[in-house]
Amino acid sequence: YIRGIYLVVIRLALRNIWRNGARLRPMVAILAVSFMLLLLGNAVMEQAGDAFYSAYSQNLAGDLSVMSQADHTYTLFGADILLVGEYLVPPVLHAFDELQAELDSMPQVRASAGVVSTAARVERGRRRQDMALFGVQFDEYARLFPALKISRGGYPEPGKPGIVLQQEQARKLRARVGQTIQLTVAYDNSFTIRAVPLTGIFGYPVEDELLNRVALVDADTARALNGYVYGAEEAAADISEEDLFASDDLFGQADDLSAAVSGDGEISLDDVEDFFATDDQDSLAGQARSDVWNHYLISLHSSSDEGKVRAALEKASNDAGHAWLVRDW
Repeated sequence: YIRGIYLVVIRLALRNIWRNGARLRPMVAILAVSFMLLLLGNAVMEQAGDAFYSAYSQNLAGDLSVMSQADHTYTLFGADILLVGEYLVPPVLHAFDELQAELDSMPQVRASAGVVSTAARVERGRRRQDMALFGVQFDEYARLFPALKISRGGYPEPGKPGIVLQQEQARKLRARVGQTIQLTVAYDNSFTIRAVPLTGIFGYPVEDELLNRVALVDADTARALNGYVYGAEEAAADISEEDLFASDDLFGQADDLSAAVSGDGEISLDDVEDFFATDDQDSLAGQARSDVWNHYLISLHSSSDEGKVRAALEKASNDAGHAWLVRDW
């Protein structure tokens, strides 16, 4: 009985479609076109997503990145929150050596590299630009992003300061390879200034407004700009004005230095160096800390391993209490 009812309903529907076909054709056409546009739109969105992924993962961010958890959200370009007149220094990555050892044990990892991110005013003469600076070890960074191309000059030599600019950045600054570039960062009512040579001109294989803001600098220079130097966290002793000017030893060192003068009465460079020589720890004051990074970028052999590697890093972080924040591109 029920089957018969279904058959009757189907026959009536088919008969109505046949009798009213002329009136239904526009509606059918609209539905067909809408469905095709939906499929086409999904295909275009998927292709655009793949293009973005390829552009950023292969040239800027890698498949995964690791940083320390913080109160604010940070990316390679700094804090997401915008505070007028204040530069937020990104947090230091905890247990970097352990993270590197963990990644070295994973066969899914193709390459990895640390990054110190900072924002600086880049100047040559009277020309200046605000840029995002990535402090890197250039040999590791070149292995991580082999698509980067050097059109003139080259990367700085290992252990030496230097910056590489993009073609358009160099054009606006009228800078040539070998010239000195000044980098300035202002934060906490103070300035940090470094002068480094322009060693090369590089370019990304894709054109993107975000990528156009990036310049690469040696890691130690970026660390110094962010204040990651020995002695930066030590507070000066509190001395009152009365105690300062009441001290008989205020100029005592000058007398001591006079006593150390060579026999001919003139102060030699060796006399000065010997007098002001300190222990190894004090001699490091002001030098960049070589163990400091903000981000660690990871490139995988296959993007399908992203979930597995991410889960392994999060487990290692939780087990050791390192508070690593693992994110995709």
